[in-house]
Amino acid sequence: MLSWTNATPEVGAGTILGPGHLDAHVTRRIALPDSPVIERCWWLTWDLDTALSNSTIPGLSVQLTWEEKVTRGVPGGFLLTGPTTRRFDVTLEGRGQVLGVRFLPGAFTGVTGIPAGDLTDRTRPAAGVFSLPDVPDPEDMVRAVEARGVVDERWSSALAAVRLAEMQEVTTVDALAECAGQTPRGLQRMFRHYIGLSPKTVITRLRLQDALRTLNTGPARPAESAGSLADLAVRLGFYDQAHFTREFRAFTGHSPGFYAASQRG
Repeated sequence: MLSWTNATPEVGAGTILGPGHLDAHVTRRIALPDSPVIERCWWLTWDLDTALSNSTIPGLSVQLTWEEKVTRGVPGGFLLTGPTTRRFDVTLEGRGQVLGVRFLPGAFTGVTGIPAGDLTDRTRPAAGVFSLPDVPDPEDMVRAVEARGVVDERWSSALAAVRLAEMQEVTTVDALAECAGQTPRGLQRMFRHYIGLSPKTVITRLRLQDALRTLNTGPARPAESAGSLADLAVRLGFYDQAHFTREFRAFTGHSPGFYAASQRG
């Protein structure tokens, strides 16, 4: 049986922008299943008087969800959503819920044989891919995934490379390729097939998530001075503060300093 806990700002479907604003109105819970291919289950519920918009920097994995309403032009029900090259914006209204299971990076392709790149920036019905329950339930969703077995064991090499990329000292594609024992071109092919994103995109995404964790939860938010933001940029492997600001703004819509100040409330 799954054990549910409240989700933190960086643990759930993705890294939340402005988590305090969302958590004041939405219940977010996660569970960590004992599964070789599923990273976590998550569950959002809400009951709103007025519409609420929020943004997330998505993770690196395919998600299997159950949604009540039309989502990104696809009718509700069981859906597969691939990795995205941009932030995920959503507006919640009325009363509703979303259930989801998040694959480990690379595991969706390992289980289904479907290249993750086929789902990049796409949402599609899950019918025909998994035999899913009539009534949505995260445990049944996990069992439906595991029932397919693994058809391509090489996905674990992609997962290992992503875990290496999570180390803050790995800041370039060449460095990641060396750590993973791959050529840069081989790493590109592996990531395109199993992850659905380029190695450069993965590294940048992970560093932006690191930055958001610092800005969301750091005891001394680095908005007090340009120097502290510059230090953060260097620590995360950006060329300089200007490079960090460009990448951060492209994904969040705000500069790091403005975002940090907004989180201080």
